[in-house]
Amino acid sequence: MADENRSVCSFCDNELDVAATTCSRCGIPVPPPPPAPEPEPEPESEPAPEAGSSGSADPSGTTNDDVSDAAALTSKAAPSHPKSKTKAVWLVVLFGIFGWLYTYKKDAVKFWVSLPICIILLCLVVGLVLNLGFTIWAIVSVSRRDRSFYENYPN
Repeated sequence: MADENRSVCSFCDNELDVAATTCSRCGIPVPPPPPAPEPEPEPESEPAPEAGSSGSADPSGTTNDDVSDAAALTSKAAPSHPKSKTKAVWLVVLFGIFGWLYTYKKDAVKFWVSLPICIILLCLVVGLVLNLGFTIWAIVSVSRRDRSFYENYPN
């Protein structure tokens, strides 16, 4: 394939086809390619800036407005994915460490470090609860038997 038919996603650096409207890896919308610049006819003489003009002209005839418009078109800012702090807090309150999945890109390490620790602690807690349950069962079972059971044991 020709290189002029390819571009790169500004968010994840995935190689894109020019006809693509979204990135196949991250799903971010791909901005349309800028239109080809049309050659401007060269002015015979430089016109004087108008009194009501908002942009100040430099000796090349380019105004500050033209420069800021060009800068806005050429900047490659990463797309914004705003999140709600309230939603993040509720997710963590309701689902514990799984609330970090809401902001996974920033909290992936926290999530994956805490997940096995939580699983181990859960097993320990369940084990302690089960052990306590079996201990109570044993106490009740032993205390409910008649003294004769123990005096005549193993008969």
